[in-house]
Parts: sequence; C-alpha cells; structure tokens
Amino acid sequence: MPSYPVAPPLQGKPILEPIEGTEDDSMKAVVFHNVISDPLDEFDRQLYRKHINGFTRAIKVLRKQYEIISLPEMLSRLESGDPAPNALTITFDDGFAGVYDFARPVLAEAGATATAFILTEPPLPGHAGTVSEHRLLHFEVLEIAFRLTQRTSLDVADLGLGQLDLTSPSQTARDMNRIKSELKRLPASISGPIHHRILEDLAVSPDEIEAYAARFPKYQKLSASQIAALRHEGWTIGGHTRNHPALSSLDEATLHSELAGNLQDLSTLFGLTHPPLAYPYGAPALVGPQAPEVARQAGFSCAFTTVQEPITPSTNRFHLGRYGEDDLLHSQGRDIAAWAARQRGNPTISDTPSS
Repeated sequence: MPSYPVAPPLQGKPILEPIEGTEDDSMKAVVFHNVISDPLDEFDRQLYRKHINGFTRAIKVLRKQYEIISLPEMLSRLESGDPAPNALTITFDDGFAGVYDFARPVLAEAGATATAFILTEPPLPGHAGTVSEHRLLHFEVLEIAFRLTQRTSLDVADLGLGQLDLTSPSQTARDMNRIKSELKRLPASISGPIHHRILEDLAVSPDEIEAYAARFPKYQKLSASQIAALRHEGWTIGGHTRNHPALSSLDEATLHSELAGNLQDLSTLFGLTHPPLAYPYGAPALVGPQAPEVARQAGFSCAFTTVQEPITPSTNRFHLGRYGEDDLLHSQGRDIAAWAARQRGNPTISDTPSS
C-alpha cells in the first residue's frame, strides 16, 4: 500500500480557505456511513444508514456521472496539479462492519475501492490502542435508549428543546437526532452530564442497551482482520479520532490525544504511514481552528470536513470537502452554487450530515 506525503505547514491558512478555479478542474468526495441489510426505519434514516439495495443503486448512478478513483490517486493528482475532471472518491465514516459485509462487494463488482475512516480505542496502560467490534458510540447508546424507553415524554429544556412527546416513533427518532445535534455543539464537560441525565430519564439500563445492540449487526464495527482485508483489497484506511468528539470543544491535550493518539493506534495496529483523516461531525464550527494544524503535525496526509465543495489543487489539504450521496444524485448544481457563494464571501453553505 502506498504511503501518503506529509502535507506542508498550513502557514496561517484559514480553515475556510476560498476555492480558486472552476468546477472543470475539480474533483469530489462523497461520504457514506453504514450499509445494512435490514429494512430501514426512521431511526436508521436519522443516523444515515443505507440499505444495501439503495447503496447499490446509488453506486450505479454515481458511476454513470463520475469517474470513481481512489483517495491516493486523488491526492497524487492534487499534488501534481493535474486533477481528473469529474472524478469522485468514496469514503465511509465510523468504521461499521456493514462497510465490509455489504459495501465492499458492491464496490468490488463496480471495480472500485473506497476509504474507511476508523475510530480506535485508547490504550490501557502498557498496551497499544485497539479497535473493538462491539463498541457502541455515544450517539448509538442514545438511539437505543430512545428505541427502548417506555417513557411518553422527556424534558430537555436544558438543551432549549422543551418537553418532548415520545408517543410517536417517527417523531421520537427525529427528536433524538435534534438532541444529538445539540449535544455535539457543547463542551464535553457540559454535554456529558446532560447525556447521562437523559439516559437516566429514559430509564433504560446499560445492560438493556448492550443486549439490544448485540441482536443487530448494524451496530457492529469493523474488526482488525476486516480492516486488514480491506487494505489487502486496495482500500485506504484513515483516522477518525478515538472517541468521536466535536474537536472544537477540546482542550489542547485532549485534542492531541484524539488526533495523534488515533494515528499512533492505526500505525501500531496496521502499519499505516501518514493516513488521511476525517474530522468527526465535520462542520467547521465543530472542527475548530486548532484541529487542522494538530492533524498535520501528527502526521495525517490530509483531512476531510463535511462542507459541500469540490476539491481543486488549491484547496487546503486539511479542509477537503465532502458531499452526501443525495447531494450528488439529486442536487447537481449545488457544488457550483456553493463554489460561487464562497467566491462572494458568503458563509452560509450547507454542510453534509455527519454522525
């Protein structure tokens, strides 16, 4: 597998660096999360899970509209100043096992590979970091608690959301996502206690949550052997931090642990050299001003946000944009409009949803 060149210092470039050029010399990246075989419900849709049938259709359409290339090829073309017009690279966040079980065969049939951004777990004293197949992310814990609760209402006035009616499953799923959106904007010192209080109010025990997750493959994460197999098949493996925090809320030491620690774990486990990074959540306000330089100094080759914009040779390597699949399939003009808006200095550009 190729190693990626270490990016040069940012030299004071802002995280929201304007794009130069036109769409003619741009490339794009698309982000998916999990691909599953069970029928989708409203909770699944709120957390960006994709049914395998929908994913297969999406790849067929994207192949007709774009040349699908690997991330190493995209980076090489960016460095050489020779972008591939109408090229697209595919990425997956959070490291779900569904990427291996369902997305991989679909992409293999299409003659394509992708990039999987992986969370690692902090090491125990004297040990290396790990990846865990059964790890539940904090937003998955919240989701399952909302699925299982027998409560009919929930007070979340401390998040500015008032009293929620939990009697409608579809509305409850949407409200769960609203809570998740509010929590990720808060520092961990504030969001942690609120998250804990919500779980207590929903009256679903940790044992119930773990037992529920064990019944459904959609909560399973990639194993170390699956990650190694993806690399063997030509996939790119990148970092996604250790705990999926909003990086903008972290102090310097924690930010370094999340980024440099994640890279160190991936290097120890899989021998990665200068892998790419995807910021959790990805919106500039949640990435913050310090993370790009910390990521560069840690040794990542580049970093992806969820800002919807094309990628050109002049794009800041630590502010690479990504689109949601729906934006590419159904909103063909959005990238042009976003590019034009940034040229005008308009900061109101939609972000791709990201868990």
